[in-house]
Amino acid sequence: MINYTTTKILVIVLFLMQITFSANAVNNNDNVLKNVSEIADELSEISEFRAIAISKDGELILEKYYNNETSEPHNNLHIMSVTKSITSLLVGIAIDYGFIQNIDQRLSELINGEVFEMNEKFANLTLKQLMTMQAGFEWNCFDPLEYKSWITYPDQLEYIFNKSFLENPGENFQYNEGAAHLLSVVLSETTGLKMLDFANEFLFSPLEIGKRRWNVDNRGYNMGGIGLILTVKDMLKIGGLILNDGFYNGQQIISKEWIIESTTAHANAPGYIPYSAKYGYYWWTGKILDQSYILAMGYGGQFIFIFKELNLVIATLSSYLNNSNIIFNNSDQIFTSIIMNIVNDQTNST
Repeated sequence: MINYTTTKILVIVLFLMQITFSANAVNNNDNVLKNVSEIADELSEISEFRAIAISKDGELILEKYYNNETSEPHNNLHIMSVTKSITSLLVGIAIDYGFIQNIDQRLSELINGEVFEMNEKFANLTLKQLMTMQAGFEWNCFDPLEYKSWITYPDQLEYIFNKSFLENPGENFQYNEGAAHLLSVVLSETTGLKMLDFANEFLFSPLEIGKRRWNVDNRGYNMGGIGLILTVKDMLKIGGLILNDGFYNGQQIISKEWIIESTTAHANAPGYIPYSAKYGYYWWTGKILDQSYILAMGYGGQFIFIFKELNLVIATLSSYLNNSNIIFNNSDQIFTSIIMNIVNDQTNST
């Protein structure tokens, strides 16, 4: 789902990315920082924007906060669907440690019947089908009432398992909050830990990320696709972990194999976000300016962009509390007209 704030921030972020690898910028690091900082200041015009951090070649080159935001974790604002990408990392760690055998395991193998008596279709869903948003059961991600109905339902898990199947799993991409939440249940049931506790031990602590908050459902399961509170520098570390194939500070936190597999396109996702028509395991993939990128994206302007070939990571945080729920239907036109003009200007100048 794209709204105006998300689109504007994405345009500027991609402009920042272009500046950092332009021919002139590569030859002048001081000029890089000056240009990036000036462009980033345009974000202050967006009242919802809160923070941006950029690393190039492993070095922090920009960290800025706006609209009274600080470097401390926010009490109320979470990273929206960027949470899903963190969940993906945790699934990879669970496989690395043997808590989960592989991505093709079915829910019936991973969630005990005492947790919930699933029907046959849900029982046969695989982790891969859930993580590629090809679960097949109904979920209208474009209707705000769907999310509100689910989040206020007395039992969020029951709400999901009461859904009907509209198509066969594995056939088509359909963004699905319920599917993502089932991964939290899987991780909790297979590891014996709440997902936040598992993350603290196996991901956040090795990354030197402090204790963080993660919203829970009415059964106490952390929300699988939303609800995690991170700082912009935490997000930059997550992006750096992807950039370095799971390696951080002398430690292989997640296997390189999982990083590659989870950020490889496994499903077509046309029309969901501009310049990204592919989806991995809760990671978007695409190309802009002939550069491949990996993207974690959350509603309202939460981004982690990873450009491996450029050794570049960009992270942003925004407030979504006052954002319009209206989908920005002409976002493709804006991306084409604005970004491509920027690209042409940069190309001509070099």
